[in-house]
Amino acid sequence: MKEQAFELKHVYRMLEEARITWNTQTKQFVLNELEQAIKELDSDLDLVVDINDAIRNHETVTLAFRNLPSGLVYNDDNLLNQQEGKSGNLIKYGGTLNFSFVYLGDVIIWMTYPYIREILENTEDFVDITRTKPDKLTREIIRDAITRFLTEMISWHTGKLGKQQRIGFATGTSETE
Repeated sequence: MKEQAFELKHVYRMLEEARITWNTQTKQFVLNELEQAIKELDSDLDLVVDINDAIRNHETVTLAFRNLPSGLVYNDDNLLNQQEGKSGNLIKYGGTLNFSFVYLGDVIIWMTYPYIREILENTEDFVDITRTKPDKLTREIIRDAITRFLTEMISWHTGKLGKQQRIGFATGTSETE
């Protein structure tokens, strides 16, 4: 019993050390590395770096493609669009590469794919890339994650990922009829 109590105290200390490292070093390091990567990449990619810090010690630093018009536009003359109040551009919501500090003291690197509502949805909500401790996160790990993210974006934009909505009308019949 005393052994478990000692071990639990050690776990608490490690978690507090991870939080301190994240807040004093790792978070800013990730921000700097992502901003540097944007400078090195083509500015036409329209990438931004942001941080979700709504909950202290549970922040996410994100490299994201801006949400942009997809090139698809509702036809204002279409009766169905008029009835449903659909008009204007359909937005392509950009993919994200995320570095999240989680409750148990790890940094989880994960990504999401772009999507266009009702047109091109994703088969996966997110993809885990890797998990590491804040003091073990290196420039190489960040750069590898960016490379993987960009490779996945190429796959998405070339139609190798995602589920495209079929053009046409859905019928009310079931497969059992």
